[in-house]
This record gives sequence, C-alpha cells and structure tokens, in this order.
Amino acid sequence: MVLVDRRTDTYNSLKKLAMDEYFPDEKEAARKFTWNLYRLRAYNVQFSIMLDTYEDREDMTLEQLKIYPMKTLALE
Repeated sequence: MVLVDRRTDTYNSLKKLAMDEYFPDEKEAARKFTWNLYRLRAYNVQFSIMLDTYEDREDMTLEQLKIYPMKTLALE
C-alpha cells in the first residue's frame, strides 16, 4: 500500500511509488531501463478483467484520471 495525495500526485509519481514498493533493491540505472516495461492498469476485481491503461496521460493527477481510494490497480 502506498499513500498519495490525489490532487497533487500524478500517474508517474504513483508508478514510481509502486516500483519502489515492489522493486526496492533495483538500482537507479536499471530502473531507467525497465521503467517503460511496466505500467499501472485499472483492474476490475468482480469480472477479473484489465481496464484502462492511462497511456499518454502520465502527467495528469490521480484526481483527473479518476483514480480514487479503493480503486484496484495492477502492475503489469
């Protein structure tokens, strides 16, 4: 679990927090290489399907992207 401010944090800052959480030992040089290999994606738990990818909207805030508390995201 990561804590964010929906009004100021962007998709990119959330992705960085998720990467730090799941890959804490990865060096900065390696992270630059693998950064584009991963993305956060909306996930529907009830139907077990992947939804929105947020591509080309990485600098928008979480509020603008409608990423609210309790929204399930998958790191793929």
